[in-house]
Amino acid sequence: MKYIYVSMMVVACAITCIIIVDQFDYSVLEYAPKPVPKKIRHEYVKKPLVVAIIDTGFGYLGKGNDNNLCAFGHKDFSIDGEYSDDFGTSDPVPLDINGHGTNVAGLIQKYAGNADYCIVIVKFWSNKNNSPNGTATIDAIKYATRIRADIINYSGGGIVKSQDEIAVVKKFLNNGGMIVTAAGNEMADMDIEKNHYYPAMDDSRIIVVGNAVPTTEEDIEDSKDLNKDKKTVYVDNKDLAFPAKTSNYGYRVNRWEYGNSAESYGIKLSGTSQAAAIATGKIINNLK
Repeated sequence: MKYIYVSMMVVACAITCIIIVDQFDYSVLEYAPKPVPKKIRHEYVKKPLVVAIIDTGFGYLGKGNDNNLCAFGHKDFSIDGEYSDDFGTSDPVPLDINGHGTNVAGLIQKYAGNADYCIVIVKFWSNKNNSPNGTATIDAIKYATRIRADIINYSGGGIVKSQDEIAVVKKFLNNGGMIVTAAGNEMADMDIEKNHYYPAMDDSRIIVVGNAVPTTEEDIEDSKDLNKDKKTVYVDNKDLAFPAKTSNYGYRVNRWEYGNSAESYGIKLSGTSQAAAIATGKIINNLK
C-alpha cells in the first residue's frame, strides 16, 4: 500500500508541477499554436500563423473595420490604457491615436494575401508622452513569447542598447519565432558602434529591413527626401537580400522593400517602418 501511495503522490505532484509551469490559457488566442519541435517554428506551423505587431496600437480615427485581427490576446503595455470594442474582436484592442500602428497592420494585411493567419495587437508606445513606457518593449516581446506568436513585426527602434531586451529577443528566437524589424531612417552605417540601432542589432537572426529606392523617375521623385544625400543605393522594387555593403546601412540590413508613400486604411507613411511591415506581409504569404 505504501508503494501505491507514493506513486499517487508522484502523479499528483507531476500534475501540480505542470499547472504551475504553464498557467497561461492559450485559448486567449483564436488560433492557439500547437507545440512544435525546437527547430524554427515557422517551418512546421504554416497555418494558422499568429503575428504580434508591437507598435502604437490599432484603429486610428476608427479605421480598420476590415481587418485580420485575432479574436483574443490584444494587450497594452503603454500608459495610455485606451481600448476599442469596435473591430469585431472578443478582447478589446489597444487604441491607436498616432496612426503608425494602424498603417503597419494594414500593410501587413495587404501583402499577406489569403494566408491563414491572425494579428495580435501589442501596444508599447505611449501616445501621451510620445515614448515607450519604461520596460514596455521588453514586456511586449515577453508577451509575444508567452502566447507563442510565430512572427513579431517591430516597425521601430532606437539607439539605446539593453541587455534585458537582447535576452528576451534571443528567447523568442530560440523558441522558433521570427522577428522582422526596421533598419531606421537615419541611413547610418550600423556596422559602426555609434550607429547601432535596436532591436535590429540585438541578434543576427533578426530580419532587418531597409527602405529600397526604385529606379523609376516617378518613384525617385517621390523619394527625394530619402535620396537628398545621393548615397542611397537604387534597387528595383523586388524581394532582395544584399550579401555585400551596398548602402550607408552597412551589412546588417538583410532585406529591402519599398516603403515610400505606403498607404493602408487611408494612412500614407514612408520609411523603414513601412518597409518592414511590407516584408512581414510577404513572409506570411510565402509561409501559407
